[in-house]
Amino acid sequence: MKGKILVVDDEWSIQELLKNVLSLSGFEVVIAANAAEFREQVFLSRPDVIILDIMLGDSDGTQVYKQLLAEGLDVNIPVIFLSALAQDRPSTPPRSDRKYALIGKPFDPDELIRQLDHLVAS
Repeated sequence: MKGKILVVDDEWSIQELLKNVLSLSGFEVVIAANAAEFREQVFLSRPDVIILDIMLGDSDGTQVYKQLLAEGLDVNIPVIFLSALAQDRPSTPPRSDRKYALIGKPFDPDELIRQLDHLVAS
């Protein structure tokens, strides 16, 4: 197993696509569909990487991420932010010393795996 990934996205089709792609690539996948599930799963499942949709149906994913950091989320967990809007940037991007990437939707599964492998290895 390459590691555990917490996927936070409110779209079922994206959840399923990521679950399939990541599982086939050797990752264990945990799904959260909204901010409340993200809050619960991030501390319960203790992921190695987080894939976080910026525009969650019920909130701004980057704001929830910032709140979780204030509540004790490990700052060393790499994050891949997903965005349906090409011009989107995290409203509160991680500090430069944190590992993160921004990938647009729709995304190339091979590029996503390359980014994950890079983040996990570094």
